[in-house]
Amino acid sequence: MDTQVKKKRAAQLNAEKFERTLNPENYYNKARSRFKEYYGTNFARFSRVKEFAKLLISHLFDESDFSEPKITTRIKDRESALEKFDREYRNSLERDAAEYEIKDHIDDIVGVRIACWYEDNIPEVVEKLRTAFDVKAIKDKTTELEEDHSRFGYKGIHLDVCFHQSRLQFPEYRGIEKFQFEIQVRTIVQNAWSEVDHKLKYKKEIPDVLKRRVVRMAALFELADQEFQLIRDETQKLEELTASDEIACPKKEEPKIDAFSLSRIFKTHFQDFIAQPYYVDQLAAQIRQADPAFTVSETKTAISTKLGLVNQYVRYLGEIGHKMAPFNKVRHCLYAYDNDKFQQMLFPGRIRNFDRWQKTGSVFPVTDKKPKAS
Repeated sequence: MDTQVKKKRAAQLNAEKFERTLNPENYYNKARSRFKEYYGTNFARFSRVKEFAKLLISHLFDESDFSEPKITTRIKDRESALEKFDREYRNSLERDAAEYEIKDHIDDIVGVRIACWYEDNIPEVVEKLRTAFDVKAIKDKTTELEEDHSRFGYKGIHLDVCFHQSRLQFPEYRGIEKFQFEIQVRTIVQNAWSEVDHKLKYKKEIPDVLKRRVVRMAALFELADQEFQLIRDETQKLEELTASDEIACPKKEEPKIDAFSLSRIFKTHFQDFIAQPYYVDQLAAQIRQADPAFTVSETKTAISTKLGLVNQYVRYLGEIGHKMAPFNKVRHCLYAYDNDKFQQMLFPGRIRNFDRWQKTGSVFPVTDKKPKAS
């Protein structure tokens, strides 16, 4: 019986080889039909892989040392998968009359894209992925495409992975633990260029003038990627310098107030308060708008000499049921330091109340009685 089975199988293989050699189109159509059946039968499995991959990666970066990356997932549609096979594999397989199944050549039916903020985050992301997935192959697209600057968007790292064997202890991973899929790791800017690049209808056989424009545009995106990282690095350096009161400036020239020096002042006078960078930046801009030449030392003087007065006012406000945030305390200090220069930093009602309190010890007009507490 075994001999008959072997003979039958051998005859089948010979027939298939004959078909691949003399009628490759027919062999391809059969393989195509088998792939369509495979795709439809396993679509629910693809969806599970996509869902669990995103969940696992999200948890992986919950407590990262860098900002959480943007994670997107997709299932390649059936026709796109077939087009990829035709484009990348069919010619060589038919030339060699090789036996093939289309599904064995499409390792990105499920795809995950991780877009991190800076290029130097990419190696860290890859190392984290190694701890959670069984990495089958890594393709460094950046190295491959160094000489093709117009394809900047395709830079980054591509990993072919399966779920790690440790996932087998969880029932929901059974049946998908050996399924291979692709994870792409790029920067936000590289990803943006990729999205733009996909919208370009023609990219190869186009006039030279258009090719040059595409190359210039890709170069601008690459420059933006580098500049974002440099700005981040310089920002960190300035924060470190500000923290040690070593702001670099020309000799005999007082440094002007900016977000970095103002942030340091907040840490000095409001130690238990976390000043959000956005609001520090906004307040620094308001100070510079009031007086573009206002210096760090003047800001320190205004706060150190007037904060006691403002704190007395804040205690009074507390007695009548009102509070004041540190940002508004600084605004009141500046106004008290120079009424004319900084009056635009406070609403008219706040100026009226503050001025009245300084004169009478109350925010209420002299003729009015303080309202009774309800």
